[in-house]
Amino acid sequence: MATSAAYSPVLSSATTTGTSHAAAGLAPNTLYYAKVKGLSDAGLETAFTSLGSAYTLAVPPSGLSATGVTGAAATLAWGSGGNPGGTQYEVSYSSVDAFVTGPISTAARTAALSQTITNLQPETLYFFGCGP
Repeated sequence: MATSAAYSPVLSSATTTGTSHAAAGLAPNTLYYAKVKGLSDAGLETAFTSLGSAYTLAVPPSGLSATGVTGAAATLAWGSGGNPGGTQYEVSYSSVDAFVTGPISTAARTAALSQTITNLQPETLYFFGCGP
């Protein structure tokens, strides 16, 4: 496995007698490339075949907090949770049941670690959420 389509540097290599391999220790929200080759009992190898590429899942952000709260706006901030720069986060809010029922509004999708939500109604309880 590698994070480059040129497979340089190789980050993980394994030999298995099965038809699958579970790689461990991968970084969140990272594109990985994989390839495979066959090896006979006599030690003869085939050429590599690309298995393509896939992203690992992003991890949830950490430490969501609301600051700069006014009658009509709130600024939310959070930590990356270990995700690499460029990870997109969806910021949502609702005034009903902490996202259990009712309308949920998406304020933004952003790679930033903060977002200001405007046009809130004064004296209204809001529930905020942020996720990759």
